[in-house]
Amino acid sequence: MGDLNRKGDIEVNIVDKVTQYSATVDASGRLTVNTIAPSPAGTVRKTASAQGDVNSTAGTDTTYVVTSGKTLTINRLSAGAESTAKSGSVVELFYDALGTGVTLILIDAIYLNGGSNKFDEDYDIVGDGTKMVRLRRRTFTADPRELYAKWEGYETT
Repeated sequence: MGDLNRKGDIEVNIVDKVTQYSATVDASGRLTVNTIAPSPAGTVRKTASAQGDVNSTAGTDTTYVVTSGKTLTINRLSAGAESTAKSGSVVELFYDALGTGVTLILIDAIYLNGGSNKFDEDYDIVGDGTKMVRLRRRTFTADPRELYAKWEGYETT
């Protein structure tokens, strides 16, 4: 059973004593899971990340081809960006069924202008050796800034 720990008057942190998994509820009522559960039996953990200066409105992609016959489950997207006075940035996660970068299905996006964020996901892709996940970091103007992006998940073995 989890314990409720008040943090000031409006924020609550919930921690399970056995697993140490935790979640926080902030002043706006937003629930944030602070620990991802371990990968299920018969799976292997997969992640892809990218960090560095980006100065492109088209973006910079990091790709992962899903292994043929395996199922990739994505369960978290994280992003961070340097702040700028001119415009923001976006980190996008796409499903690329053809592996060409042409026809993309948006899984999720995090818009940033300084700071960081993370979202829990629940998205499955069955691999055929061509299907891929495309992690894109881009800016809204061609002014360079540091951008970080990462997806986490697991693939069946």
